[in-house]
Amino acid sequence: MSLSPVRLRVCLFRHGETWHNRERRYSGLRDAALTPEGEWAFRRWRDVVRRWPVSMIWTSPLRRAVTCARILRGPDPIPLVWSSTLIEMDFGRWDGCSWEEIPVLERESWQRWVQDPWTYSPPGGETLADVARRLHPFWVLLQDPCHRGLWVVVSHLAPIKILLLWAMAVPPDRSFRLFLNPGSLSVIAFPEDGPPVVEALNCPYSVVGGLHP
Repeated sequence: MSLSPVRLRVCLFRHGETWHNRERRYSGLRDAALTPEGEWAFRRWRDVVRRWPVSMIWTSPLRRAVTCARILRGPDPIPLVWSSTLIEMDFGRWDGCSWEEIPVLERESWQRWVQDPWTYSPPGGETLADVARRLHPFWVLLQDPCHRGLWVVVSHLAPIKILLLWAMAVPPDRSFRLFLNPGSLSVIAFPEDGPPVVEALNCPYSVVGGLHP
């Protein structure tokens, strides 16, 4: 918890489970549908979020994120903003392929990527550095002192991990050391004074169902 009054609190949701998640497939710009369990998880989150003083909801424009954002908003007149900065990493020709087949079929490129995803990309896709460059304007927006209140953000694994690492002043090329489950919540507080503070990380509904930020 921040010791200084919080100017802006940002609740970062990774979208709910998709069929690609369940089948252990790379899921970037190819938009797999939510599983029934993935959608149900956000209906449970809706019961929590409707009690929060949310001033804005941001979402990636990919369908799996927009669906979750719309569930969280429900009938409330909260602004819902789509931002391409929040889109998942582009996995190129690996998109939709299983985690097991790529190390066999594309061993060399997979090994380079696993060892240094900041520099190397899946064939035809993005590096983590590309994702960070695309995401940086949103990070700058969060630090603008004119923005106040509580924002909900629905995005994807790579962008959320990079935002959390920036908040902790950890180089974003360490993102493989973090994992966030589908449907999880992480929270960054931006105090009036001082650096951002990560208040929650990879929390499931069962842990924070009664949270009132």
